[in-house]
Parts: sequence; C-alpha cells; structure tokens
Amino acid sequence: MFVATWHSLFEFYDNKLVNKYYSTNTDLDAWSSDTSLILLDGVMIDKNNVLWVLNVQSGNLLKARDANGTWHSLFYSDLSNKATVTNLFQSENGFKWMLFPRAGVGVYVINDNNTPFYTGDDKTEWLSTFTLSDGSTVTPSTYKSIAEDKNHDIWIGTDVGPIILKNTANIFNSGYTATRIKITREDNSSLADYLLSTEQINAIAVDGANRKWIGTAASGV
Repeated sequence: MFVATWHSLFEFYDNKLVNKYYSTNTDLDAWSSDTSLILLDGVMIDKNNVLWVLNVQSGNLLKARDANGTWHSLFYSDLSNKATVTNLFQSENGFKWMLFPRAGVGVYVINDNNTPFYTGDDKTEWLSTFTLSDGSTVTPSTYKSIAEDKNHDIWIGTDVGPIILKNTANIFNSGYTATRIKITREDNSSLADYLLSTEQINAIAVDGANRKWIGTAASGV
C-alpha cells in the first residue's frame, strides 16, 4: 500500500512501514518554496504494476516507479509547476486523465502510445472548454470527479453537472465534441434542461448494471 503525503511517499507491506521515498532517494522533487515538503497526490498503480504519482508544484508533475523499482520523471510543458491536481485516473484504453479543480482549471489527458516512460510519441490534450454537438460550448469552473462507464464513456463531474466524453480515441482530433444529457421539462415537451446543470458533482460511481451514482455538493445522491 502506498500513501502520498506532503512530506514523502510511504510504502506499507503487511501493515508495516517498509519504505519512505524522498527527493534524496527518488526522482520526486521538493517544493522550491519549502524544500522540507514534497507535495504528492493522485497515487495509482496500473495493470503493469507501475506506480504513478503526481508531484505538485514540480517541473515534472508526473512521476513513475516501474516494476523493477526504477523511478522516471516525465515532462509535459502544460503540467509544469501546476499548483493543484486532484486525480490520476487511467481509462480502459490506457489514457491517463488528470483533473485540475482550481489555479488553472481543466482536464489533461495523455495517450502514451504504450511507451509510458518516453514522451516523444505521446498525444496530449488540455480541455477547459467543451464543444457540444449543437455547436454550443460549456466552460466549467471546477472539476471534481471522473469515472468510466461500461460503454467506455468518460464521465467528468463539474460544477455544471456531468460532462460525458464518448469515443475518446478521437479526443485529440480537432472538432471533437462532448455530450451533456438533456432532460425534457414536464411542463413543456419542446424545452429541456441539462442534467444536474446547477449542481456540483463531487463523486461518480458506475455499478455493474452501468447505472451512474452521482454525489452532489448540495443535493445528496
């Protein structure tokens, strides 16, 4: 079990602390404003047993330890010295997703082309404004949650309800469009509102029947 803190990365085995990872024994970077701090978040272990961790306020935000124990520090100019990031999520197709809720709000997605420690062949996309199929756009003020459903659609929880990304293999192409669900108004079938458009979505879970369970900031589940 790996635990990210703002001082180091802890590794536990069989309920015992077995390793501490610092800037002195890994590629993790200390915060330039206070070198006693290593700002870590978003720990994830992928199917190849690679440990990924987000090193906030670092020139290379994305760090990895491979299955052999070797550390790698990956540079993406869009992520350099980012202050706040809340998630590191890998979808079924291998894309990595990061949510930035404030101080440069957006979503960042990486396709590493199956070369996880080499960035030269990567495709990346920074998403802060989404174009919908009708040509309209939506620009959330924050991003709080992400999930993948059984159809491999990506659901992103924002302060204006959920945004759904379908056929994400095309997300790096110009003209890619996102989806918001419209709910017909009961008082007038010719009008509709976007699903939970006035709610901040803090959590999304998908069950075995592909139902989405959504936790809001102010209106419960």
